[in-house]
This record gives sequence, structure tokens and C-alpha cells, in this order.
Amino acid sequence: MNFLESLYEAIELEKEAEIKAMISEIKQYGKDREKIGHAINNLNGKYIGREMEDYI
Repeated sequence: MNFLESLYEAIELEKEAEIKAMISEIKQYGKDREKIGHAINNLNGKYIGREMEDYI
């Protein structure tokens, strides 16, 4: 296995661990995550225009 393959595998493992940790935190705290600063709940988005060929 070369360096880039090892690096890619390490990144994937870290990503999976972060996802598992986030899911666990969501299950543990639910909507209270916002109180501890780990989430922003109940956001409402709105279309404000187009900038640099993207809609925002």
C-alpha cells in the first residue's frame, strides 16, 4: 500500500469515526445540542438572489 492509499484510508476512518460520534451525540442530547453550542436548530432559509453564478 502506498502513501496516498494509506492517507486516503486514514481519512475515511476518521470520517466514519466523526459520523459515529455525531450520531451518538444526537441520540444522547437531541434538541438540547443547541444549548451546548453543537447545533443550530429551527433555521429557516430564504432565497436572496444569485451571486457568482450560484443561487444563495
